[in-house]
Amino acid sequence: MDGVISGVFSRDGITKGVVGLVRESKHYGQVRVIILDDETLPSSSCLDIQLIYEELGLPVIYLHRGDGFDPRFMTRWRNRIVEPYGLTEGTVERILNLVFDKGVGMLRVAHLIARNLDLMHNV
Repeated sequence: MDGVISGVFSRDGITKGVVGLVRESKHYGQVRVIILDDETLPSSSCLDIQLIYEELGLPVIYLHRGDGFDPRFMTRWRNRIVEPYGLTEGTVERILNLVFDKGVGMLRVAHLIARNLDLMHNV
């Protein structure tokens, strides 16, 4: 993991915020996929995954829970619903297995850092 991108947005501004954070990152040219997890997003946020995919031109994997499963556009991975944008089902599975299993929980580490950034200001 090279870095963690984190930001604070209003519920209505989260889509533009994500696009802006990624575009303004010094690592933008190195980003190969964006993984968004609803467990780390504010509840009832207005996130437009399709717009993020179109604006950045990068594949997006959106993980969430719920009952709204449509096999034409979604797949399942473990106990999560996955909405892939710009990736095949096989590629999504390989990425998620790498990130969650072989990557020693890179997303979990990123979540821990992001959740505690306000505590790190005095470090």
